[in-house]
Amino acid sequence: MRDTTAPDAPGAPDPHDHRQLGRQLGLFTTHPQVGAGLPLWLPAGSAIRSALERYILDVERHAGYQHVGSPALAKRELYERSGHWAHYADDMFPPMRLGDEEVVLRPMNCPHHLLVYAALQHSWRDLPVRIAELGTMYRNERSGVVGGLSRVRAMTLNDGHVLCAPEQVPAEAALMLQLIEDAYATLGIDGHRYRLSLRDTPGRAGPSGKYVDEPAMW
Repeated sequence: MRDTTAPDAPGAPDPHDHRQLGRQLGLFTTHPQVGAGLPLWLPAGSAIRSALERYILDVERHAGYQHVGSPALAKRELYERSGHWAHYADDMFPPMRLGDEEVVLRPMNCPHHLLVYAALQHSWRDLPVRIAELGTMYRNERSGVVGGLSRVRAMTLNDGHVLCAPEQVPAEAALMLQLIEDAYATLGIDGHRYRLSLRDTPGRAGPSGKYVDEPAMW
């Protein structure tokens, strides 16, 4: 389902607008007492979501991914250590006090998955190690831009991380892209495209000025 506000004709509802379909089919709803960007899944929508999750888990298992689970909270120091706090604090929900500690709703799963990897002993012979999770994350989107399911404050992604040797990167990247192509073909999704994000030229950090580590890392 695509999200668009442009109708097929002036004044006519767009039959492809997933927000309209969500209401018509009873898939999801929102409520002011829950908040903007925090959808509530209704029974029909939850059934679709569960079917998609089962499909995704099966595809990833066949591709060699090991599924893990991690909490939606972590101490602020974890995100300071990972670098996310310095670069993305404005997009994260404010910390919550728990005694003498500050905990944060996670905006991404990356730091958690690295801790999962570090908790087990690995040899170079084990590489590549593929870790995946249907993980829920939270981002403090501005209220004016949230809407439907395309721009939300709570989202669940099939988030994967691959730990591999440099010479394994091309094959792993090709595998990831093939997984996407196969899934989209199965689900009847077309018209998609890929974008390769690169660091800007040294000394020119663009509008945000936020780049992690040194140019050599990119």
